[in-house]
Parts: sequence; C-alpha cells; structure tokens
Amino acid sequence: MSKYLNRFIFFLICQFAVVGSLCSQTFVNGDLENIYVATTAVPSGWQMIPFTDPFCQATSYPQATPDIFSLTGPFQSNGGLGKPYSGNTFAGGSHAFLNTDGLLWHEGLMQTVSGFIPDSAYLIGLHQCVIYETPNGSDPSGSWAVLVDDILIGITAPTYSTIGHFNVNLEWDRRELVFQATLPSHTIKFIPMDDDPSIELLQVGQAGSVRMGLDSVYIKNYNCAKIFDLGPDLVFCEGGVAMLDAFQVNSSVEWSTGATTNSILVDSSGYYSVAVTAYNCPITDSLTFFDTLLVTVVPYPEINLGDNVQFICSNETVLLDAYSENSTYLWQDGSTQSTFLVSDSGMYYVTANRQGCINTDYVKIELKPCESRLEMPNVFTPNGDGDNDIFKPIISERIASLYTIILNRWGDIVFQTNDLLVGWDGKLVDGTEISAGVYFWKVVYMDELGGQFEQYGNVSLMR
Repeated sequence: MSKYLNRFIFFLICQFAVVGSLCSQTFVNGDLENIYVATTAVPSGWQMIPFTDPFCQATSYPQATPDIFSLTGPFQSNGGLGKPYSGNTFAGGSHAFLNTDGLLWHEGLMQTVSGFIPDSAYLIGLHQCVIYETPNGSDPSGSWAVLVDDILIGITAPTYSTIGHFNVNLEWDRRELVFQATLPSHTIKFIPMDDDPSIELLQVGQAGSVRMGLDSVYIKNYNCAKIFDLGPDLVFCEGGVAMLDAFQVNSSVEWSTGATTNSILVDSSGYYSVAVTAYNCPITDSLTFFDTLLVTVVPYPEINLGDNVQFICSNETVLLDAYSENSTYLWQDGSTQSTFLVSDSGMYYVTANRQGCINTDYVKIELKPCESRLEMPNVFTPNGDGDNDIFKPIISERIASLYTIILNRWGDIVFQTNDLLVGWDGKLVDGTEISAGVYFWKVVYMDELGGQFEQYGNVSLMR
C-alpha cells in the first residue's frame, strides 16, 4: 500500500472520528497547569523523561525529575519561583553538574500526541525563560532541546535573562520549531540545555548550570491551511482592551484597520476582519484566508444617588434612583429594583450591572430634628360653595397630635376637636349655623419629637 493511500485512509478516519480521538493534534494541558504539592512534580497529562532515555544525561532517577513552579513556590529563599507566562503554574528543569558528588541533572518532560497526518509538516511552539534558582550556579542563558520520539528536531534560540535573584517577573520568549510527521502519533520531548561550554555549578555571574522554565506549548499545522481563528465575538467593558491574533507561519497579514502586524489591540466597538496570506504552499504559491468578529465595548452604568451624606426629617422618606439603561441592580438588602425608598438612617448602596460591567454608588442617610409648623387661616366662608368652607390648618407639618377650641366674643365654646383631620364648618354641635363675626381660637399640639406647643388667633366667619 502506498504512503499516499495510507494518508488518504488516515484523513478519512480523522474526518469521521469523534472529538477527543487520535486526530487531536494538540498537547493535553498545554499550559502545564498543576497544583504545587512538592518540589518534584510534573503537570497533569505529562511525564518526566527518564534518566534511561537516550538523550537524557541525568545520573539517576532523582536527577531527572522536573519541577512545578508558581508565584508562591517552590523556593522563596533562593529565587526559585516566578510568574507563569499564562495560567497559575509552569514547569522547570535543570541542566547542571555538581562536581562535589559527580551528579548530573537533566530534567525534561514529554507527552505522546496523536492526530498527526503522516508526511505533513507541523510547528511546535513553546514559551521559555531562565530561572535563577540558587545563589550558586545561576546561568543567565539557556535553551530547550525539542525531540520527536528520539530524533532531535532542534534546540531553541537561547533566552538571555537580565533579572536577578528573587525577581518573580520572569522574561518569557516564544520559540517555534518545525518537523514532518511520519506516524499518526509521536512522543514530543522537551529537555533543558545549557548553551555555555560548562554546566558546572559556579559562582553568580559566571557561565554554569541553568534552570529553564517551560509554559504554554502548542502544535500548529505548518501546511498552507487556515490555522488561525479570531475566535468568538468579544464583549468587554469600556476602558478595556483585547488582542486579536492571526499569526500563521510564513504569511502576511492585513487587518481592516490597515495594520499589517500579526496581532492588533482593539478598544472600541465594531467589526474587525483580517486577511492572512500564506506563502510557499504545496499546490499554489499562496493562499489567502479571511476571518471576522464583532467587538462590543460596553460602557459602565452611570448611577448617581446624590450627595454621599443626606439628611431627612423623621417620618419623611427619600427615593434613591439608580436607573441606568440596560442594567440590573442589587441593593444592600438584596432587592433588585432600580429605586429604593428610604425612611430610616443608615448606609445605602447599589451595584448596577450592564453585561458584566459594574458600577457602585452609596449614600449615608441621617435623621435630623425638624421643627414642626402650624398655620391657621384668618377667614373662612362656610356657605356651601366648596371653597374655603371649613376652618382647619392651612399647614401642619411634623405634628403628631392637635387639640383645637373656638370661642365667641363672650368666651363661650362653639367648637372643639382633637382630630387633626376635622375642621369647623361654622355650626354648633346641634347643627345650628352661627352668625358671621370674629371668633377666637386656641390650638394645643405636640410635634413628632414630643414637644408641646400652643398657638392663638382669631378668624372671621363670613357668609
């Protein structure tokens, strides 16, 4: 059977295989994530390269064990930690020789990847850094050797570190190598390499052993095919920024913005499209691929509850209004309306959410003693025309209780009540209308704060 028929059969298998089958062509846990529990560990989905491997130079098993690193471990005391390129952890391995006991460290990782199409070209990418592990034997430069099965496909260009010990902001570089698949599955190996003549543990500032960091590894199809993807439409908050990446090997890029870089930063709403032209293709000189996505920048909700400190009188209320278009709300008590009615002192706050963009405002409400107010009319006309027929308070603010008494010119009581809502209609208790004239009134009332007051005056009854 020819190799071309083999390739065709494998292509059909990949076309009809389920997700997660041997056609994955990707690393499991390419971000090298794990929970740091010990100095020696490997990310889930990965294996250490044993010291018996033909390319591994480690003296024995303990000298072939890679490590998991993060911002918090494993070694704060000597600088052996750092910020990953992405995610929470990354892997590290040493290439070092300790001449005091003759031990040689060579710590690498490997993973078997399926889904390759034989005779097709693939790109293996990685992100590397130099980790200053100890005060002795810190080498500022090193590389990773990349093997496919037992074949070395290349050693990455060195990374040169300019930072010192205990600096967690590691300097990450991206490196890529190309290989041609010969089988549907290959074991990809990464093992650190000191690029200096000596790998002995020496003093700081001298060329010597190296510890390399490894993070965010990936595989891409190197053939002329659309291997870039702008991804789904993006939604983010005003003031944010997103990177659109259309990187493809051996290609040129042109964005709808006019930019010709592999990636662009966007901070405004709109449709963004890209044309990527791949060159030196197997069948034709070049192929151009297109992709478009919609970017929506969401403004933060605009809410304003007013002054941060506000005063109200007892038994008064104030309506707090946080309305902002296309937003949801959450007040301090869990209520979700756009308004909140306040009748007591306290701290009140609201969070407005518009498609994940959040704004918060607050106000402190304090009660203050407010003076009562009573104002009586000086004339009324109980003639039944519906206008000014009743003698009662014109203004009665913050009054809790009230007693009213009205007398004629001889001191006789013609009307009395202790009801705030009842007024005098110009009649006696038996319903007899009394004559027009001037009458005297006295009001005794208590305000909302418990204070007692009296007011006197006269009123003209006109018919």
